[in-house]
Amino acid sequence: MSLKYALSWVAVVLALYVPAAIYSTRSFEDPSPAGKIVVILLRPYEPLGGSAYRANLLPGETALLPQQSDLIVYEEQSPLRRVSEFLRISKGGGNFAIWSDQGIVFSSPDNSDPNRNGRKYWVVVRQGEPETVADNLVNSH
Repeated sequence: MSLKYALSWVAVVLALYVPAAIYSTRSFEDPSPAGKIVVILLRPYEPLGGSAYRANLLPGETALLPQQSDLIVYEEQSPLRRVSEFLRISKGGGNFAIWSDQGIVFSSPDNSDPNRNGRKYWVVVRQGEPETVADNLVNSH
């Protein structure tokens, strides 16, 4: 293969790649919800019965999540509903609760198994929420 032939292929590849790269960076949408602090909840989630699952946090992290905190759990970009009863979570429908002794317990909106449905789950401190909650999450990692 001649140098001229190789250089022409490089030029063709660059001519196709550069516009595609520019387009993809301009059209990229961040899949995480907006918030002051956004932390993805990693699998596996522990099944608790019915449609309820617990996000397993690192040791000591549960203590940083007080029951009445200003945290919200999201499935992809959609917030789940905060409830205070385990029974409502176990029935499904996209509910969650945060308890200091249990951590984050939630159900998916369609009652599917969050370990297998391919969706991402996030815990979010919204913009403008108290610094202490946000600082606790950041400083714990």
